[in-house]
Amino acid sequence: MCGILAIINQKYDNTTILDVYDGLTSIQHRGQDGFGICCDDRAIRRNGLVSMNIQDFNIFDKSKNSFIGHVRYRTNGEIDNRNIQPIVYEDKIRISLIHNGNIINTEHLKTTTEYKEFMSGNHNIGSSDSCIITAIFLQKLQSYENHISSEKYVSNVIECCKYLYEILIGSYAICINIENFGTIVLRDKYGIRPLIYGIKDNSYIISSESSVLQHLNYNIIRDVKPGEVILFPTKLDIYEPIFYEYENTELKPCLFEYIYFARADSIIDKISVYDARYKMGQILGKTILKELNNDINNIDYIVPVPDTSSIFSLGVHSIIKKDIHYGFIKNNYIKRTFIMENHNIIKQNVKKKLHVVEQIFKNKNIIVIDDSIVRGNTSKHIIKLAKNCNVNSIIFCSASPAVLNTNNFGIYISTREELIGHNKTNEEIAEILGIDKVIYNDLQEITQCLKKLNPDIKGFETSMFEK
Repeated sequence: MCGILAIINQKYDNTTILDVYDGLTSIQHRGQDGFGICCDDRAIRRNGLVSMNIQDFNIFDKSKNSFIGHVRYRTNGEIDNRNIQPIVYEDKIRISLIHNGNIINTEHLKTTTEYKEFMSGNHNIGSSDSCIITAIFLQKLQSYENHISSEKYVSNVIECCKYLYEILIGSYAICINIENFGTIVLRDKYGIRPLIYGIKDNSYIISSESSVLQHLNYNIIRDVKPGEVILFPTKLDIYEPIFYEYENTELKPCLFEYIYFARADSIIDKISVYDARYKMGQILGKTILKELNNDINNIDYIVPVPDTSSIFSLGVHSIIKKDIHYGFIKNNYIKRTFIMENHNIIKQNVKKKLHVVEQIFKNKNIIVIDDSIVRGNTSKHIIKLAKNCNVNSIIFCSASPAVLNTNNFGIYISTREELIGHNKTNEEIAEILGIDKVIYNDLQEITQCLKKLNPDIKGFETSMFEK
């Protein structure tokens, strides 16, 4: 799970690079390991947050009109600056690529003719799946003899995209910038990772989330379809997008986008994330009533874990009619702990991330609502904070279904054993957490609910919730 952004301005406008900066900060929640930006002839790639490196934006010529940018959450590849995107390779052609998702057949991709030929040139490339995709695409494109300015070149680019659809297995939302040609956008055949595009005056924007478009005053056109390629060949004086759709596609977006990753003000595949979370909260409220046999008279408060759980809690409140109190206060300057991969750092940041309002917990029976329970690190700390305030009893409720499995589509869960829900009953999990009861949301009910919000969705990528 990363965040990608592309802006293709048909006229030269010195504010474009400022929009890129603002756009990347709007999707910073999607990746905090590093970021990168490039135009035709130069690129920056840095570790850390966009806001920490604002001075580096000065290297870009203000007259440049097309940029791609990326915020990184590492799921594949070593900790190596060569893996920070955009990936930029140059041979006869210079291309830059940004990718959100995870490719699961990278070992097979290394056996392709294109990858072998590219590596025979002694190129110094990184180890990530994005590096492999870039190498294959560049080598494939260079195999055609047509000059970049010829009409045939557009069909060559489409053929290269079709080839990616044939060989890539996994999730991918990709933007590619080809020097002296333009920008290409493609989304995997199941639309697992989100991608949307819009327009403002003479400028197009592509982003992982619609909140960026709203923030920068772009009008939403629509989501990029699964298996769709959109070309913006502006350097050929073709200013209308060119579309190609791959066959045998089906819309099955990642369920966890709606639960955790996306901003609440985003719309993904025609579903408001806010609306989805509110309705999932209502489903959780009904589950709570069922689990407690409708006996909630002794419950004092609903306490959400900030920030994602606030909307879920509103949905729960609409069902069980208990007051919401904000007993946990978040330090907004701590990174999102789920997307950290070092467990020791996770534990350290969890402790710094939350503080409590003691009177909310003292001698009270509370229902805690969190977006998910993954490894249990955050949950254990939350419970400890409440117990330090002499809470009477805790029922811990997850707006997400139980996380039971690894994920191969862009979420960092490397082993089942690290998951608190692995091979355990709810009673065993509650005992480990030291609470009265743990309640999870129902997978089938929430997926059926969301499918009603957009009937074009045939299903969801839910492998992390399945044994």
